[in-house]
This record gives sequence, structure tokens and C-alpha cells, in this order.
Amino acid sequence: MSTRCNVGIYKKIDQRLKKPSVLLYKHSDGYPERMEPLLVDFCNKFDKTRGLDDTEYCAAQCLYHMMQKDGRNGVDGFGICGNLIQHVDISFYYAIYPDRLEIYDNKYKLIKTIDFKSK
Repeated sequence: MSTRCNVGIYKKIDQRLKKPSVLLYKHSDGYPERMEPLLVDFCNKFDKTRGLDDTEYCAAQCLYHMMQKDGRNGVDGFGICGNLIQHVDISFYYAIYPDRLEIYDNKYKLIKTIDFKSK
């Protein structure tokens, strides 16, 4: 069975969790051991060049980054949720705010927060 996840990208630091500006989908390998280093690497680089609050470019580049790092030259299993509705069958949810990354389980219980601005 696949470990599905959503990645929400938020324009404002106080935006409600279930109201992302952009929502991405990854069909497999969405577990934190895989996604945390991938997203932290992406966020640190993108924040320096563009700023994580630039949600349109952030989403496009994040999706591209995930596809490149997938290891299967994958174009399958990735998507943009145009309706901004989180999938009900996800195992993990990753929230990229302008100042932090939050990792949640499938019940939206916070697992971990990585603060980008304190570094």
C-alpha cells in the first residue's frame, strides 16, 4: 500500500491549517523519514532565493523538486489539488508556512515543527 501525503503551502504564517493557498499530492513514499529532509532542503533553498510566501512559484518548484528527487523519474503519482480539498486517504500532511514546516499524521495531530527563521 502506498504512503500518500498532501503538502499544503501557505501564504501567511497564521493561515488556518485546512485552508492552504496551494495543495499538492504525492501518491507514495510520503512518510516523514523521506519527506522531511526533502522538504527542508527545498524550503531552505527556495526561501533564500524567492521567499516561501510566494506560493505560486513555491508550489511549482516544490512539485518539480519532489518529482526530481523521487528516484523513479516519476511523473506518476504527483498532482495539484485544484479544489484545495485534502485527500481523505493520506497518511501524512506537510504544511509549508513562510516561517516553518509542520508535519502531521492522518488525524492532523502535529508530529513535528521545523522553524526556518531561527537558523
